[in-house]
Amino acid sequence: MKKIISIVLGVVFLLTLTGCSLLPRTTKVTGNRMIENVVDYTSNITKTVEFTKRNKMIIIAKNFNDVDLDITFEVEFYDEKNALITSEKSYLTAVGAGSEVAVQIYDTPKSYHRYQVYTDAKVNDYCKTYFNNIELIHNRNDNVVAQAKNNSNETIDYMTAAVIFYQGKEVVGFDATTASDVKPGRTGNFTFYDPYDENYNDVDYDNYKVYINEAYSYNYSD
Repeated sequence: MKKIISIVLGVVFLLTLTGCSLLPRTTKVTGNRMIENVVDYTSNITKTVEFTKRNKMIIIAKNFNDVDLDITFEVEFYDEKNALITSEKSYLTAVGAGSEVAVQIYDTPKSYHRYQVYTDAKVNDYCKTYFNNIELIHNRNDNVVAQAKNNSNETIDYMTAAVIFYQGKEVVGFDATTASDVKPGRTGNFTFYDPYDENYNDVDYDNYKVYINEAYSYNYSD
């Protein structure tokens, strides 16, 4: 009997030592509850900062995660005394996995000493994204125009598109616009204004890139 008790106590002791390692790595114990750890999706989002001829900040980001994300960019601008001048947030809904997007920080101050860019991201569970169902066509006539064809079998409630204008490799301008209620087989149509400087003079450009920032419908069934 003593031998059996000793064996049982030994097993309990070993389980006590190794119990935490037996838990899934995505969970932790607090009290009597199992809580899922928060995944840091921002570590798989890259971003590049550029400035237009109007000195407006542009953030170009790519979602390297394998899930669709709501992404928020927050920028803080500071003076030489490290005092906050202004801040602004830009939100994007249901950015598709592997997608590249571009946003402008409209409240970029004319002068500042430094800036700080923060990125927050969470899984979108209330919208359906259609990034993989879009065929993008664009051309330049008097303005840059783009069409995002809906190749799915469902209506896309909302689309946003953006364009970055380049002179050589230099960013010189930005514009963005929206489309809604894009039915299957139809296109969301976007016309972008040519860039201009702080004095509203036209800025020449020789290249451009169009981005689909959002393409989603609300999941009303949930």
